[in-house]
Amino acid sequence: MMCYHYAPMPVQPWLPRRSPTRANSERGSLAKFQVLQWYLKSVLRLFVDKTTRRRAHDATIRPSVASYIGTPRSSSTRQACNGGMSEAHAACRLTTNLPNELKVTDAPLELPTRLTRFGLSEVVNHLLNAEKLRRFDFVVNGELLRGTLAQSMERHEISGEQILDIEYIELLAPPALSSETEHPDWIAGVASAQTHATLHADAAGSFNGIVLAACYDGVAYARTAKGEMLAELRGHSSAVKSVSWLGERRAVTASKDRTLRVWNLSGSQSQGLQAQCEKVATLYARVRVHAHVHITQTHRV
Repeated sequence: MMCYHYAPMPVQPWLPRRSPTRANSERGSLAKFQVLQWYLKSVLRLFVDKTTRRRAHDATIRPSVASYIGTPRSSSTRQACNGGMSEAHAACRLTTNLPNELKVTDAPLELPTRLTRFGLSEVVNHLLNAEKLRRFDFVVNGELLRGTLAQSMERHEISGEQILDIEYIELLAPPALSSETEHPDWIAGVASAQTHATLHADAAGSFNGIVLAACYDGVAYARTAKGEMLAELRGHSSAVKSVSWLGERRAVTASKDRTLRVWNLSGSQSQGLQAQCEKVATLYARVRVHAHVHITQTHRV
């Protein structure tokens, strides 16, 4: 009878043994790596989806701008071009007083009435083949477009059968603050001598750049465009609600004390102004109350 003795293989001293603590650490690192990989995949998926949606928008909206140019189509043609879905359109003509490089064709464009000024800006940029996008404002019937074309047409009672003239102007950046001046109370109204001269074709002369401010402390202030004080128009016993120029050296103020005061301003901007009240007019309001009596009769049947 033969017996075999199997001796266990000796453990190699150069092979390190993993302790439970190290194994848990490796599993934690693997979990962190998987979470980071999932997060990166999610961000990449969102970016790809956004890019795909933008390309789909450009493929469906921008090329369709070219189809707007021409003679207004019938409602059946509109429905067929929209994939069987009916959508309100209006024949529009884009006009502008901007330079020639910013002018588009004067042919009637059949535009969806759901467009706002942002959509109309895309139309103008597409027609201009502009590499750099420009923002425009649009004027419909003497009023800036705020909302959709359909809302503006309904507000101005414009029929969809006639061609709608839309003037576009370049959107200006908001004005930058050049100077700041504190007043003792709330400002109710302002009046510029230069604006009055421009509107009424008068000569502002040496008063060009002077601004009048009606204040709630009962005083109207004359200041330069930089905010330097020139004169104080004192005389009202209550808040000054409005101020206006009457000419180069005359102004009028209206107050809650029910008076109008006409002022004569003398002097110059360099030496200062002197305000003198010429006339005072008192305003009275007559209130007439009408009483209406409504009599209801009840009949029994």
